[in-house]
Amino acid sequence: MPTSQFPRLRQCDRLDNLCLSTLKRSLLRAFYVLGKKRCISTPDGLLGGGNHNHDVTKLCEKDTLSPIEEIRSYLFPKLPICYRQQVFEEIFISMACPEFDKNKIVTELEFKFKSYDVVAGTSDMNQIIQNYLKCLLLGYVTKLDFSALYAMESCWVARSRRILHTWNEVKGEGSMCVKKLENGCNEIGLRNVKAMWKDLIFQHGRAVSDGAVASAPYFRELVDINVDHVATGQLVWSIGCNCPYLEKLSLYLDATDRSRYSKHFEDELVSGLTALYGHKKFTPTSYRGRPVGCPKLQTLIMPNLENVEKLEICSAKLLCYLPSLQEIYNLCTARTFEALLNENDFKRKPLSLINIDESYPDEPTTEDICDHYNVQVKYFFPNLTTVKMVQSKHRSSLRILSNFPKVNNLEVLLSDVGELEFGINFGRITHFKNNCRWDEKRLAGFCQRAPNLEQLSFSSGSLHKHRKSRDIISFPALKLITLHNLDYIDPEPFISLIKGTKVLTHIIIEDFDKGECSHNLLTVINDKVIAAIISSLKKLVKFHAGLRDYCACCQYAMTMKSVHHFFNNCPDLEEIGNLFHWDIPHHDVLALKKEAKEKNWDIKLYPSDSF
Repeated sequence: MPTSQFPRLRQCDRLDNLCLSTLKRSLLRAFYVLGKKRCISTPDGLLGGGNHNHDVTKLCEKDTLSPIEEIRSYLFPKLPICYRQQVFEEIFISMACPEFDKNKIVTELEFKFKSYDVVAGTSDMNQIIQNYLKCLLLGYVTKLDFSALYAMESCWVARSRRILHTWNEVKGEGSMCVKKLENGCNEIGLRNVKAMWKDLIFQHGRAVSDGAVASAPYFRELVDINVDHVATGQLVWSIGCNCPYLEKLSLYLDATDRSRYSKHFEDELVSGLTALYGHKKFTPTSYRGRPVGCPKLQTLIMPNLENVEKLEICSAKLLCYLPSLQEIYNLCTARTFEALLNENDFKRKPLSLINIDESYPDEPTTEDICDHYNVQVKYFFPNLTTVKMVQSKHRSSLRILSNFPKVNNLEVLLSDVGELEFGINFGRITHFKNNCRWDEKRLAGFCQRAPNLEQLSFSSGSLHKHRKSRDIISFPALKLITLHNLDYIDPEPFISLIKGTKVLTHIIIEDFDKGECSHNLLTVINDKVIAAIISSLKKLVKFHAGLRDYCACCQYAMTMKSVHHFFNNCPDLEEIGNLFHWDIPHHDVLALKKEAKEKNWDIKLYPSDSF
């Protein structure tokens, strides 16, 4: 196949970008050394020539609350102001999730037992995090994101999967569930690897949380914090004591796992949340510091707790005392609003909420609560733009949309398998997610009611062909289509849907590996279907078809033919994958990735080399 038909080449970086990249790598190594409290000296040439090593060693030895002063005097005269925020943020992201050296991980034995040499041990993590945060959070960083720490589990499991796959091919084993190491006395399987990494991540998470608490005085300038999976009551309390400019806080974790979290942990977390409004009525605790609150907080992503009622009452207080709060995720809006109406300090003024969640089938709706308290629902939610709701035979929630003229993002979940009722006008909707049963006729009817739709997501629903329908499916503004864990799909409506778009840029397909090679979605997304739709994908930027919990039992029925179709017909294509989940030999995927790197193709082949 001629080279000209493959993806465009990457442009050469400008010299200043190359210098900046080198600087980031050098600083990355330098800060890693700074985090090692027992470090005596730094490697030669760490920052290149001169007395730089002496400077870094001095920073490591200095016992000060302001190491940024030394870093400023050394670094900032050489670094343009416009680059400082970017550099510091990227350094921290890299430090929170240190990369593996692929040359060191060559066998299962090495991966399992020598990972300590590649990743910091839990005993060091607390001090390492403290040093990172001291260096990076003094007025030059506005966003702190610990979510990459949890993503390390996915990265490590993916590496384990590749190693086990390679071992399988080398040894000629028929199953990837269990693999014996060369010494014959140890067995390693993907489930064991997952459990091992989950335990390690959990231990690291607790150490990271402790390090963040100790460094919280340096959080003052932050406007966006993500402490997903590492949040504790003490950490949230510390945030409430030190972050007066905070606008977004994400502290998701699943505390219903009683093997890791206790009721005591839940109670502490809810008590810590009261520090976010810094009100005189905050819950007294044994935590240090007096809350100043986060009066600018707009978005809050809550944890998943067993004691939902206590969390709803706490969220009601947050809405009462934080007038700028626009979004609270992972909670029933109706119950939270009911608790708010019972709050003595609530003045019954309109709220700033732009999102409501009505997706709890056994709970009353917000409209029901308003009827019960004899108040107008549209009075309290004048800014609403996003609605998530359940529809069933006994509960039609779509009527609530008539109260909210600004809604453009709608998610409808059917409690029973069924079809969406078109009882309202979808003309304002630009984002629509559903788990409904569709056929070509109903899709054609829906596209006429939703001419401005830009994102369409099918989740656990189905797509069926219609024997007699000749209606035209046309979504002229549609840019993204997501198929997630569909129960059933026919190729005809999928092809018609794709052909009915003009500016489609993203197709995301994800399913669970059910261990059934005949699974419908995996067989339908095949070379023939790709060939049928490829002419309609001239503007495609990303095509992703992957499996969750993949263990090589099933694959999508796409081969290298589909890859070449995308390469030859989608000039704007930037990312394609997950190629390991397609019907492509493992060594062919690796060869393609090698060729893309050698020929400098400007395209990401997922998974990336870091997996």
